Amino acid sequence: MDISETYACKPEPGDRVFETLPGFHYSDAFRIRIAAADGRTLEQLMAARGTGHLEKMLARLRDRLTAPFGLKPIGKAGMAPFETVERHEGEVIFGVGDRHADVRIAYALSGAAGTERTLRATTAVRLNNAFGRVYLMVILPFHFLIVRRQLKRIALVACIGQNE
Repeated sequence: MDISETYACKPEPGDRVFETLPGFHYSDAFRIRIAAADGRTLEQLMAARGTGHLEKMLARLRDRLTAPFGLKPIGKAGMAPFETVERHEGEVIFGVGDRHADVRIAYALSGAAGTERTLRATTAVRLNNAFGRVYLMVILPFHFLIVRRQLKRIALVACIGQNE
């Protein structure tokens, strides 16, 4: 079993992330398996997702390209300005709003401790104008890359911890 493999999956219609962003126009979801021996909490998993060098480089490039349009910079803040919108048992929702789009990303951990669990990352986007539509089309391949890399980084940290 390759616990570091991410899978695209269908967003769950009842996910809380959609309640935080009524009228969303786009959504996607990815999941990764968390091994039964990995007893980390959701907060510990979130701390392990980090921001890799590639993500930081892409964020700085994005900031340079979008600066003339007045979008919030994200590169200097380490992929912020995502802020915690809601916390629930087994789920945390981060969000950011800008002139072009409002974005929410939820990380939900399912399964009982001591069993193989699933961590799912669900994204919802509400487009605020035509520029938002163009922006979403351009950014989607990078979004897929970043979310998958974060999920894999979480699994990698677990593997390293189990081998020590």
